This record gives sequence, structure tokens and C-alpha cells, in this order.
Amino acid sequence: MAIAAAFAIVGGTVGEFGLSWEEIRDLFTAPSVRTVLVAAAIAVGVYLLFSLLILPLRCWWQAYWFRYLVSHSRAGNVLFATAITTWQMWGFLVLNYLIVVVTLGLGWPWVMHRTLRLIAGELWLYGAPEGTSVRQPADRAPGFGEGLLDMFDVSGI
Repeated sequence: MAIAAAFAIVGGTVGEFGLSWEEIRDLFTAPSVRTVLVAAAIAVGVYLLFSLLILPLRCWWQAYWFRYLVSHSRAGNVLFATAITTWQMWGFLVLNYLIVVVTLGLGWPWVMHRTLRLIAGELWLYGAPEGTSVRQPADRAPGFGEGLLDMFDVSGI
């Protein structure tokens, strides 16, 4: 449907590209390496086009989902709130995509850092936690990663 719509928008037909239906049928019945590469390039192009077209809807949904999750979370008498907008999410996601693509995935730690910074910057807490209620249940043994606190010596802070 998308390819037909693209042809209709451009105003092109198969004949205008110098191809006949028989030649197109031959391309797909006995594909060559060139045919496979062209099909792969078209698939990547369609994927990128779809990603760009769906991005505004995804930004709206991500902002809505983040606001929903935050507003429906509580920790005792502590309430959480946020007012992240679609435009904030737009700039955030687009820049994250660019970081990952330009660095060929090596910028992923930076993307994760930006994500945590966004959450920390846009998260509001109302109320004060009760310090005496924060503890590990007595019936559970120490879990995975308990030694990290000793390794980083956070007790001195």
C-alpha cells in the first residue's frame, strides 16, 4: 500500500521507469545479488520513513505513559508527579536516536545517562519518607549487589 501510494504521489508508473511487468516478475522469480541489495535498501528506506512518520505519535505516547506511571506510583506517604510534555519528549528521543546512530551504538551509556537525568529532572516528590520504615525484610537474605555499597564506601558520605 505504501509503495502504491508513493507511486501515486510521485505520479510514476512502472512504464515510466523503463520497466515492464515481465521484467519485474523476472527480477523476483530469479533474484540476483543486485535485486536482494535493492530490496534490502528499499526495506531500510521504508523502515526509516515509517520511523520518522510514527515519531510524533510515539513521543506523545511516551510522555503520556511516563506521566501516567509517575502519577499512579506511591511509596508510603510519598506521592510522585511530573509534567513532561510531548515536545520535551520529542527533543529527548530525537537526540537519543541521533546519538545512537552517529556513534554506531557506542553512545548508549550516554543515552542511558540522559534518560536518568530526564527522569530525575522531571520527577517531583511530595511528602517525606519515613526513614524507620526503610529496611530489608528480616525473612530475606542479602540479595544480589549487596557488596557494591561496601566496594564504593558509601558509608562515609
